[in-house]
Amino acid sequence: MTGFMRRVRAMTEEVGLKRGRPILIAIRVPDSAEFSRDLGLDVERWLAEGLADILITTCYFRLNPWEVSVELGHKYGAAVYPCLSDSRVTGESRFKRGSVESYRGRAANAWLAGADGIHTFNLFHPKSPLWQQIGSVAALRGLDKLFFVTVRDGSPESWLAGGSRYSALPILTPNRPLALEAGSTAEVELVVGEDVKAAQAAGLAPVATAHVRLQGTCDPARLALALNGQTLPAPKPVQDWLDFAVAPEALVTGSNRVTIHLAPAAPQALAPVAWSVTYEGKALPDKTWLRDSFGGNTVVEVRDGALLIADRGTANGEYCYFRSNLGLGRKGESVIEVRVKV
Repeated sequence: MTGFMRRVRAMTEEVGLKRGRPILIAIRVPDSAEFSRDLGLDVERWLAEGLADILITTCYFRLNPWEVSVELGHKYGAAVYPCLSDSRVTGESRFKRGSVESYRGRAANAWLAGADGIHTFNLFHPKSPLWQQIGSVAALRGLDKLFFVTVRDGSPESWLAGGSRYSALPILTPNRPLALEAGSTAEVELVVGEDVKAAQAAGLAPVATAHVRLQGTCDPARLALALNGQTLPAPKPVQDWLDFAVAPEALVTGSNRVTIHLAPAAPQALAPVAWSVTYEGKALPDKTWLRDSFGGNTVVEVRDGALLIADRGTANGEYCYFRSNLGLGRKGESVIEVRVKV
């Protein structure tokens, strides 16, 4: 590939001299020089040898902050155009990563990182307002934006075995949510490319809201959110989301630290146990139980109102058991009651 790039550059130099105007070469590659190298694309050598003029990075997945690509390109005098590919994240509800507001937020983050331009992929609408909005910081000012912890969640493993080891970004999407146990705290980074102070200086009145989507059963009152160390007021539930009001001055232009805490559930008076899984030996376990067995001499039957499992053979390794998967937290109490007659 490096030999091919050298031949292309030689051709563009020759033709560019003849026509009196240079021919620029743009390369669109993954946003990690190491990942690209392992694929067989020696991107840094191409840039060092002047074989590319414009560096366009990422597509189905992102491995690094945009600043990494900008630093690499500028190190060798190449312009850097972060690629705002279509998201392809599934399972979204109220807020969409492919929305106009999301594209604005992504473009703002790219400009903040020092980009020289913006590249888009699979943005097919010629009359989209984005063509007049994402091309500069000034054009984006005053427009509503959405910022997500993660916009792309494609797996680098689909193209390179072990490629995930080059990932330096968090993944937080509907398909890869953040799991919290009672009493635990988690922290994520949210990059916000909006300059709130500049907007206020321009006479605008920014309004900011932090949105958290809940999956599973949880009392919203147990969830606390802090932004850059400042606890946010109680949220307003909207559908399966919690909306936390954010003072605009609490936002930092760039990396923001979001802390999420799930308080323990309030203790409840003792009551009859509501078993989450129940089996009595009056019949064989149903299809919700997985059966593992080996060998042909193991008896499995119901006898005298109980499940009988007995090894009647003499060979090693003959067995049978039924299993039901349980989700148990490290904290709190879990009760398992079993009665066995041997």
